[in-house]
Amino acid sequence: YFPKKGNYMNLEIQYSDKELGNLDFSRYTVKFNKPLKLNNKIILNTGGEGALIEGETGAPYYIPRLGGFYNRENSISFWGLETSSQITDKVFSGFGELFYEYKPSRYLILRYNMAFLNPNEVYTRKVIAGGGVGIGVKTPLGPIQLTLATSNKEDIIGYLNIGYNF
Repeated sequence: YFPKKGNYMNLEIQYSDKELGNLDFSRYTVKFNKPLKLNNKIILNTGGEGALIEGETGAPYYIPRLGGFYNRENSISFWGLETSSQITDKVFSGFGELFYEYKPSRYLILRYNMAFLNPNEVYTRKVIAGGGVGIGVKTPLGPIQLTLATSNKEDIIGYLNIGYNF
């Protein structure tokens, strides 16, 4: 995946009331990013993502999570953390990444991300910083990408992605 232009913005609101079912909660998520073409070979991609859940009874499935190299359902990606490893009722994560296309359809990635979490009885750290480097190639089957990342919560984590996530 090598974004070169455009804007992305997504806002989602989920609401459940006890009169409608078993759950009583509100969940809000926002996601945005903007790639900026610095020259023909370098792209600066910046963005952020946040989630908040409030209410008396909500299924654990809906509680926001943080971690992993790609977004999953109810989980915000964060290079340097295991997938969905941080669980909290409020989280915001921002990132900046540089893509360098050193040959046609071949690229290097350098990424830094930082997250602000609402601490709880399990996770006491309010700020998590992480980042990593990756190398990728675009193929007819989708991107193939190898990434190494770390954070102030984890040692080095490796990730190999083949194709697109569905």
